[in-house]
Amino acid sequence: MPKGGYRAAAGRPPGPLLKRTAGRPPGSRNKKTLAKLPTNMSGIEYLHAVVNDKEADVMRRDRAAGILASIEARRGIAPGKKQQAALEAQWSGYGTDWWDILHRDGEVPSSSPPLSLEPEIRAKALAEQQRQQRQPKAPQSACGTPPSWDELLGPRLPREIPRSEDDEWDADLDPARTR
Repeated sequence: MPKGGYRAAAGRPPGPLLKRTAGRPPGSRNKKTLAKLPTNMSGIEYLHAVVNDKEADVMRRDRAAGILASIEARRGIAPGKKQQAALEAQWSGYGTDWWDILHRDGEVPSSSPPLSLEPEIRAKALAEQQRQQRQPKAPQSACGTPPSWDELLGPRLPREIPRSEDDEWDADLDPARTR
């Protein structure tokens, strides 16, 4: 089997290394079409404008209507079983003594409370969320990083170890030891 030599149509094709093209690339927009585009619209507002534009191509309007329909349909869908379980887990124990032990004062999850909470506890949680939204958040620390455990817990002193009965017997047996 030959390993080298001439092979037909092998190598770089003949011609200049860089081909020059005149004008703008195909499919790009010119200055007039760029001037017609809205600049301060959100994506959904733009889709509504395309759907309501009578001069737009029918295929383009249909495609925009399909995308818009799927977006609007997703807004009203109830969460699935896993999302509902995760939401319940975030709010489990709210309004009990355990919640106060495990969380800071006034801490409430960012998600809306589930309907399974009792109405008065749910109203309390919604009021607490609104209060937190109104308060400006304080910076975490001077350099923007979360505080360390030492900053959170404050100064800690070593605990005094309680004396046991064995220590007292050892002290009685060994006179060199002092209490």
